[in-house]
Amino acid sequence: IQAQGGASYTFSEYYRDGSFGKLITPQVALSFGKHFTPVFGLRAQVAGWESKSKYPAKDDYYKHKYIQGSLDGMWNLTNIFGEYNPNRAVDFYGFVGLAFVHGKSNNSVNINEGRDPQEFDKKGVNKSNMVLPRLGFQLDYHVSNIVSLNLEANGTLLEDRFNGIVQDRSYDGMV
Repeated sequence: IQAQGGASYTFSEYYRDGSFGKLITPQVALSFGKHFTPVFGLRAQVAGWESKSKYPAKDDYYKHKYIQGSLDGMWNLTNIFGEYNPNRAVDFYGFVGLAFVHGKSNNSVNINEGRDPQEFDKKGVNKSNMVLPRLGFQLDYHVSNIVSLNLEANGTLLEDRFNGIVQDRSYDGMV
């Protein structure tokens, strides 16, 4: 069982024109997993909160609320490339998975033009549902036999429509 708190950064249209700090947003996650061998495990995770994008041609930002459910295959890279030691204080993991992402964005950018009306609710809020790949790494420090602290970096590839703006990019992304 794992509880996480952290930050996310969304790569989408106009992110290069925005301030790095203004595009960082909070993220929380709750995970349940099981190690089947000293090398391999599975983890189910629910994560989300919000992400931010920059308006085009304005010095302003807008938020997207989202929730993400993921299933990750996790590999203990320390045990793959080193000797198995159940008393080791630090383990390094790699993981690959699939995420179902549901998002909502309410912004004043003209995003309705040429889009399927089913993607918007009655108030013009952009909604999106997508299944996407994700990957990441985790450094796990074992405080005791039942408590660990970890530092995790992960990325999810998002469809271009995630933030409510569709342009010439194939994908947006979140780390």
